[in-house]
Amino acid sequence: MPDEIFVPDSPKCARCSAPILDGEVVIRDHGDWLHVRCRGVIRSSEQVRQSKVLGRRSRELIETGKERIEESRGLRLLDIVERVAAAARRQAYCFACLGRQLQVIEPHVRSAAQILVVRGSFKRDRGVCDSCGRMDDVLVPRDREGAP
Repeated sequence: MPDEIFVPDSPKCARCSAPILDGEVVIRDHGDWLHVRCRGVIRSSEQVRQSKVLGRRSRELIETGKERIEESRGLRLLDIVERVAAAARRQAYCFACLGRQLQVIEPHVRSAAQILVVRGSFKRDRGVCDSCGRMDDVLVPRDREGAP
């Protein structure tokens, strides 16, 4: 019996499993061979997946925002003023962080802060927010030692 000649199988595309023929343009991706067209399909699929994740996250944020608006509407401005004052006495917060912490929309927080500033018990100053760490306008008591 004559010796058999071993002919290796041609590599196959990791996506479509079709053999990769001589002269075809291919890409080697993490050890796998892919047709260029198959790589395009994979990239598109990844983009669609990422888009769905972002869409889902956007819908969650919208719902959270709607809930905050509804909760804020149920509060009277003086209630919000008291809640903002209590929170701002403990730490220096930017208005966005005050709103998130108190579950009140930012425009209502700003209105409450303005009332506190006009009363003279608080001041609005440039400083670092103790919650998010950003440099922004913060609300601080006038009598706080070392206030920004």
